[in-house]
Amino acid sequence: PDGCHSMVFTFGTPLDLSNTTAPSFLPDSFLYGASTSYKDVTTDDAVRVMVVVFQPYGVHRLFGIPASAIKNTIIPLDAAINHSVITRLRDQLAHSNEAQWKMIFDHFFSAFLKNAITEDSSLMTALDFIHTNGGLVTSAGLSRLGCSERQLERKFLSEIGISPFAYSGIVRMHTFLNKLIHFYPKES
Repeated sequence: PDGCHSMVFTFGTPLDLSNTTAPSFLPDSFLYGASTSYKDVTTDDAVRVMVVVFQPYGVHRLFGIPASAIKNTIIPLDAAINHSVITRLRDQLAHSNEAQWKMIFDHFFSAFLKNAITEDSSLMTALDFIHTNGGLVTSAGLSRLGCSERQLERKFLSEIGISPFAYSGIVRMHTFLNKLIHFYPKES
């Protein structure tokens, strides 16, 4: 789990969410919310995959989708965003190479940025505080940021999909893993 939401496009053999008993094929383009557990995905043949990983607050800001509504959820992308827009984007990606994908996504997201929800400074301050401290935060530390613990919890649940302390735990784990890789680069 990384506390982030992602947009996924696949081209080729469908992906199978293999932690179920029967085949559970994923849509060819989907959005998934912040996950609290790992999921195994398999495929039987070659597949091209394009994944856009958003900042923790990105899906809410760009598309207006409450993060709590997609937590631990995989939804077809055209159920979240206009079907014709997604169809057009998929066609552009399918008929281009990976080197061109960045330009296509820059154009796609620029249209959404014009209508993006404005930034919440208290949420951004809290995220910065959590990252600066490697996830080692207390409720007292967060309460000094200018908003009550309950207000901050509501903002996190709405925009990120998980509580500030769950997010801090994810940051703590990633900080530890990065330090482990730094200190033992050949073993990792």
